[in-house]
Amino acid sequence: LIGPGDVITELRIKEAAQGGTVTRVDVGLDGNLANDYFSYRPGLTFSGFDQFSYILTVESPTFGTVRSIADVTLTVGAVEDPLVNFDFTFVNEAGNPITSVPVGQRFGLRIDAIDLNSGRPPSEAVFAGFLDILYNRNFLSTIPVDNGGNPDVFDFDVEFDPQFLLDPAVGINNRPGLIDEFGSNQGNLGGSGTTLATIYFRGLRSGTTIVSGSPADRFPFQDTLLDEDDNPVPIENIQYDAEVITITGSAEPLQNPTLPADVNDDNLVTAIDALIVINEMARREASGEAASTSDQQYYLDVNGDGYISAVDALQVINRLNEQTQPSSEPLVVAPVQQSSGAVVASSITDVLASDLASEAKVIGSSNDPANAIDLPMADTSASADHDSDDDDLLSLLADDVANQWS
Repeated sequence: LIGPGDVITELRIKEAAQGGTVTRVDVGLDGNLANDYFSYRPGLTFSGFDQFSYILTVESPTFGTVRSIADVTLTVGAVEDPLVNFDFTFVNEAGNPITSVPVGQRFGLRIDAIDLNSGRPPSEAVFAGFLDILYNRNFLSTIPVDNGGNPDVFDFDVEFDPQFLLDPAVGINNRPGLIDEFGSNQGNLGGSGTTLATIYFRGLRSGTTIVSGSPADRFPFQDTLLDEDDNPVPIENIQYDAEVITITGSAEPLQNPTLPADVNDDNLVTAIDALIVINEMARREASGEAASTSDQQYYLDVNGDGYISAVDALQVINRLNEQTQPSSEPLVVAPVQQSSGAVVASSITDVLASDLASEAKVIGSSNDPANAIDLPMADTSASADHDSDDDDLLSLLADDVANQWS
């Protein structure tokens, strides 16, 4: 990566492609190598595997002269005589295939490492499979996992199929946009099924993006191997998939799956989480928009009913109250009906947010039902006063929460 103060002094082809022509494109015709890139054009009759390499030299104020050689591999058309297929499928949390997903929702990329050389239908995985995975960091992010500083434990959300071992499993995601040298090997020959692993992502913004496979390049440690064959599978005999996913705007509000009251997903429950819900309700009432246009993703549906309502802010405050006043009178004394209209009863007191001055914080990652509040049903005869009740409650919440954070 090019850092601050670094200057590119050389960018040229080292080894030319065999099946096509590679040229350096001078963007803007300004002689600035930092803007340039290489363009590959295959021959008219060429198809199959091709590769080339280039040299990049950088003058760095920190490291001096740094010269790197990059190898580029690509396939034009279909792979000739394929022995292995790394196949991608986007799936939801239940494992079902999907083609689109709302912003912020967790979803998986299932990687099947299929042995095509067995002479049987493609129903078995390779013995060992490794590849690089490239994604657009402007649209997707992997999901961080606290590995306690253990370098032998993945620091992003991934599940390997049981037939592949965890001890030899590798994968580096220290640069957004690349999962480097990812894969593992089986413990015994002839495993069952084709799945290697599932890597989980979240969408960052709406749009269409692609995730691509690419060859691993740390040999012999990340060679792809077939059953009962000690010889690595040549890169030119491996098919690497590329799969498209559409990230949609949040048509429905999202609920934090690990800590529902943590609206801003900072692993804490604070008064600011209630304030975020209130601000979003006020914004929607003023503008009539269905969802926020902000790039920031919030989990606004605290109670999981598919709506953003005063009940969501109330649940955040009640969660704070459980931690700060375990033996005293609860903050919310009014009965609440959770329905499609999120009705709030009319008996509301001024003590609603009285204890937020302590700025209590709740740290957690559990979605234990015991943490949720039990809200009794209200008398539906009060439905004529629902709008005014909601307005009164919002006013109380906004005033009390804002005062505590001013």
